[in-house]
Amino acid sequence: MSRILIINGSPSATSRTGQLLSHFAGQLAEDGWQVSELALRTLPAEALLSADFNALPLTAAARDVAQADAIVVATPVYKAAYTALLKAFLDVLPQQALADKSVLPIASGGTLAHYGVIDYALKPVLSALGATYTLPGFFVLDADLKTAQGGAGFNPEILSRLESSRVALNHLHRIDAAAVHLRHYGS
Repeated sequence: MSRILIINGSPSATSRTGQLLSHFAGQLAEDGWQVSELALRTLPAEALLSADFNALPLTAAARDVAQADAIVVATPVYKAAYTALLKAFLDVLPQQALADKSVLPIASGGTLAHYGVIDYALKPVLSALGATYTLPGFFVLDADLKTAQGGAGFNPEILSRLESSRVALNHLHRIDAAAVHLRHYGS
């Protein structure tokens, strides 16, 4: 069974980004993925900010990244950038931490002007970490993440776009897995 790690870069325990990720995790589990979620807000701030590579929670999180076949990296947009929490975590990962992994970046922001965060800020860092198989990002406006009464659902257009990202992630992972197999074992 393939493993996917969903990294939530939101500092809020009740974020709409987190609600969307929980929904997405359920869909991925239905597809047969073994889903793990990492809420970066649960990592010790002092260890992150001081880049304490030996802190047990950080080494465990880095191990989760290493063991995953695919990664979803999600963040709200603050001040036209991804969160400092996500940046601090990405900074403590090993240089090639995302090599041979399918990666889907997700961002939520207050205006369409924040869409560029994925292509101009997040993807270059993911690339620097060795991600060679990165899907087009999934961007959603904060206003569109408002769930129905009682948190029962999302805007149908958002769900349709999320479904497209899910299908693309599953497809890319199959191609990625085949390419990794060929590199390691030949034809």
